[in-house]
Amino acid sequence: MKNNEKGRSMIEMLGVLSVVGVLSMSAISLYSKAMHTYDVSALSDQVSELIANIRNACYSRRNCSSVMPQNWKKEDDTKKLVPEKMWNRNKTAIKHALGGGAEISACGGGGVDHEIESCQDLCNSSGKAFTVKIKTLDRQACIKLATSHWGPNVCITINGNDDSFDAFPASSAKNKCSDDNDVTFTVK
Repeated sequence: MKNNEKGRSMIEMLGVLSVVGVLSMSAISLYSKAMHTYDVSALSDQVSELIANIRNACYSRRNCSSVMPQNWKKEDDTKKLVPEKMWNRNKTAIKHALGGGAEISACGGGGVDHEIESCQDLCNSSGKAFTVKIKTLDRQACIKLATSHWGPNVCITINGNDDSFDAFPASSAKNKCSDDNDVTFTVK
């Protein structure tokens, strides 16, 4: 008797499906990582634009208190200081590219009578200083923000504890950043 069966066996089909499944999972994982890297880069751009806009407004108005959120009115141009993509749908709260919140506040400007050694000293040194706190960051985003160079007169604080007037070294940032982080920029 002749066996004229043609086609693939069930085991061969299961093997092919398992290979396709593994490849699909790898592709989804790579896509997810690429999108997160894009979002972290967008966050860095948003923070940079926000700091530059507020810094310029503080200098043009000679102090920062008038450009702070508590003084904003719906029609006021100061709302334009925040990049459009950082507003929630109703323009009532500031959020960042990774979905967490952001806070902006003016510094006291009480003055310091010694060399500026910390973010708090920088905050107290002038009425033209402000803070931008970026909340609820994952480890990768925290490291990216902490290791970036933000220019002169910018102090970076990670989780309210450690601060640096320049970018944190990568090894230091990796040790200080955890799974849930707040990064605060004190800017003069």
